[in-house]
Amino acid sequence: MEVTAVVDKVVVTIYDNAVEDKDASEKEGRPVFKNQTYIRKRINPREVYDQPVKSTDRDRYPDLFQKYDNGEQIELNGWAIEQWPRVSSAQVATLKARNVFTVEQLVGLDVSQVPRGYQELQRQAVEDLSVDTQMEDLKKRIEELENVNAKLAANQKKKPGRPRQTA
Repeated sequence: MEVTAVVDKVVVTIYDNAVEDKDASEKEGRPVFKNQTYIRKRINPREVYDQPVKSTDRDRYPDLFQKYDNGEQIELNGWAIEQWPRVSSAQVATLKARNVFTVEQLVGLDVSQVPRGYQELQRQAVEDLSVDTQMEDLKKRIEELENVNAKLAANQKKKPGRPRQTA
């Protein structure tokens, strides 16, 4: 079980980690592992804290822990980077390591933050999202026109008024 969310620009992941139980391993004469809840805080690609959960973590991220305890997944808003057909699994891993979890986040990166060699991918993301936005706009416009057509059709079904007078 793993829950990830972005909190105050920090990617926080709560997950189960298999940790060796030294006492049980010694007693059994073989490695014995138990699950322990860990928290990973990724502040930037080079600053990642990965450690067992402390009570202060539960106090700082109560909503996230509630989701974790209830077995719920937290969804990021946007197009999940792993669902975008233009990226390989290696690119997904690279982007996630840089705290990019959605296509929208990739588009929003400053040029200096885009991984080397990923500028073309960012340009494609902009194109894909603009096409998505254009499609939404077209759907809204079609709906508006259908409503206008329905009103016009309803007006035509009404009884005609007085005949026009000719002079």
